[in-house]
Amino acid sequence: MSKAIIIDSKNKEIYYKEINNLENIQEAIGGLITFAFYNPLQDVCYVNDEGLFDNTLDFFTYEGAHQPFAGNGVLIGTDSKGNDVDVVEEYESVKKKVKFHDRDMIRNVL
Repeated sequence: MSKAIIIDSKNKEIYYKEINNLENIQEAIGGLITFAFYNPLQDVCYVNDEGLFDNTLDFFTYEGAHQPFAGNGVLIGTDSKGNDVDVVEEYESVKKKVKFHDRDMIRNVL
């Protein structure tokens, strides 16, 4: 079991959640997972691989990441073998780096 940070773009919330397995990550993002980015602490962010196909209206950006992301994100730590471990970045830091956007706003970000 690993502690993760959920970036919930629909409800515009950020919160901790215990992640036990792949299914928990898929449930949190609402579909198939894909790698989005590593933060400087080597936490990984996963997003819905089909987020843009789902016609979502909800997006988030993460300071330093290469693009906006459709739907929710899961930020979780990784060890040297690629296994999930507790997220390293603190909640308050993530909260400062994440911005929520709707579809119309995201056009201005790009």
